[in-house]
Parts: sequence; C-alpha cells; structure tokens
Amino acid sequence: MYRRNAVGVSVLLLLAMGCASSSSTDPARQTLTSWEITTGRQTRAPVERGAILDGGAVVATNAELYRVRGSETTTISQQPEPDARLVLAPGGRFYAWVRARVSANDARSLVELFEVDGGRRASFETDPTAGPAELHLGRDAKVILTRAPLLDPEGARGPFRYTFWSASGAKIGSVDFDRGNIALSADGTAVAILGLAETRAYSASGAELWRVQGRFRMAALSSATGPALLNPAEKGAINQIVFAGTGTSRRTQLPTPVHKLAISPDGATSAAAGDRGSYFFIDVAAGALREQGVAPSDSGVPYIFDLEVANPNTLLLGVLHRLDDGTWPTASVVAVQKSGRVSYRKSVAIREALAGVPGIDILYGASEFIAHTRETTFRGRVDGRP
Repeated sequence: MYRRNAVGVSVLLLLAMGCASSSSTDPARQTLTSWEITTGRQTRAPVERGAILDGGAVVATNAELYRVRGSETTTISQQPEPDARLVLAPGGRFYAWVRARVSANDARSLVELFEVDGGRRASFETDPTAGPAELHLGRDAKVILTRAPLLDPEGARGPFRYTFWSASGAKIGSVDFDRGNIALSADGTAVAILGLAETRAYSASGAELWRVQGRFRMAALSSATGPALLNPAEKGAINQIVFAGTGTSRRTQLPTPVHKLAISPDGATSAAAGDRGSYFFIDVAAGALREQGVAPSDSGVPYIFDLEVANPNTLLLGVLHRLDDGTWPTASVVAVQKSGRVSYRKSVAIREALAGVPGIDILYGASEFIAHTRETTFRGRVDGRP
C-alpha cells in the first residue's frame, strides 16, 4: 500500500511551464507558475505531500523537502541518515525528521521539528518502548503525536503508547490504547484514534474530548469543538455515517459503502465518497445527505480514492478509472460544485492503482492545491483558471 512519509531517496527537478501572476494582494493567494514533476524522469521517488505556501509551494518526497517559487526550486532539507523519516505537516510550515534508536532491550525515537522558514523549533526523544515510534503532525504542527508499540517490536499489534508533545518539545500527556487508524482534524487542533472497540478524540494537549463505542473504519474531524464523521467497520454497516463530537450520536445511510469522508474546519461542510465514483454533500446539522453526483470518467468506471472539501460549495476528488479489462490506466483530479458543474479536471497516466492515489493537499478556502500520483505531481486551481 502506498504510504506517505515512507523512507527513500529522491532527487527533485522541477519543470517550469509559463509565468506567475497575482490573483490577489495576499501573497499566500498568488497564482503559482504552472509546473509538473514526473517521477522516474526527473525524480527517483514520488512527492508524498505538498502545500501551497506564501506565493509558492513546499513539496516533500520520502527523504527531501523543497521550496518552489515560480520556476526555481531550492532544497530545504535532505535525509540526515539513511533510515530517517520525513514528516511534513499539513499547511507546509512545519516538518520533522524521525530517527529510530534501537537497542537489544528497547527502542526510542529522536524527533527534530523544524519551521520551513525558521530553523529548528524543537528536539525530543520518546520514552523507551518495544519498538520505534511513528510521528503524526496536525496542521501547522498544532498536534504533535507519537505512537509506539509497548509489546510487539514490529508494531503489528497493540497496545501502543500515544504521547502528545508541545511545540517546544515538552511531553504534555500520554495514553495507552489500541492500534488503529489516526484521523487529524481539518484545523489541526484535535486527533481521533480508532480503536478495536471504541474511537477516542483528543485535543492537542492530550485531553480527551469524547468517545464513541464501536469499531470504525475511518473518521473525519472538523476541530476540537466541532462535529466529526465516523464510518462503522461492522459487517452490514459500512454504508453508514455516525455523527459524533456534538453531544449526540446520529446515523445516516448512503446507498453505497463509504470509501472516504471529509469535513471543513468549521464543521459546516462535509462530504462522503461512495462506490463507482459517487459522492455526497452532507448536512451535518440535519444528519442527512444533500447534493450528490458521480465523478466524470475518462473511460470505464471511476473510483474516488481521495476526497477534500475545498470550500462550502466545492469538493476535490482524486479519481482512478477502471476499464473492463481490469486495468487502471489513468488518474484524475476533479473539482466539482454542489450544482454538479466541474470547474477543474486534469488526467494523468498511472502504472498501477494504489490506495491514496491520487492524493490531494489543500487548505480549506484556498484557491490552489497540489495533487500527486506515484508518477506525477502538479499544481491546480479550484476554479480551473491557469
């Protein structure tokens, strides 16, 4: 399975195509020069995450971080050790290197947190556990969370220690819990851990926010104080959405299994992706489905592998297209309005279908985004303008 922040080595060359123009007086909203990165020809590893930042962009491969301004690319950081893992926080302003320190008796992990434009922010070492820790960063590093196995050195089974850290590297809280998927909130202030029998949500300081009983496949959180969406894992319930985080627990049902969930930081706009390219806008307050549609297809049947809420009226869809012969030759990124109008669409060739491909990185309300497959990374605008 494709995983962001996997270890590898990468060399980046950016192709400039066109000129930059300003779309507003805010430098963070300036239009980027059009560009595209091709893995295998210009890189030896794919871009794993990106962010539009201060009139340019930040892009991260497995082991290198780059700043993009117009047609120029500058190396920000390179892998300090062969097995060091790079983690770029959503928003692109913070990144970290994680290095395992394994002995015969235990394992620790050294984490170094950096600001893209400000040097090293913090350095800390995790407590000794059975295996090395993994790091999860919320938007702008508001949540800094490590997870390390307590019994199994390989991390295949629990329990695990979840530790919350401050931006200065101080340990501020920890909890021992099951291994499960981790969902960071859209605004970066909270995190949910999907355990074997319940899901727990925590603030950036490690304070428990709420619990919901049951086993869930995926979650989407708005903020520490706003609503959340959960998708049950029980057989016969994978087409349901549970609304949590608001003091009440309601359910609604899709006419298809749920494949992806997304929600805005204010909790006002949420969406779900279903089977065969179907998508649904969700009214969280009413606990009901609203506008819906099907992703456009180049050919064959579309399947949505990533879903992002771009603004109150627009979804970004990361789509793979399956042909009748069982092949998946193309991927698309589509911006679709509540009305069903497509404002942006771009397709690229792929070699194989993988989970999380194509991936899309955007901050809610932004006009620009970065999209990436294993082969190609490109910048786009929600409104479809050049």
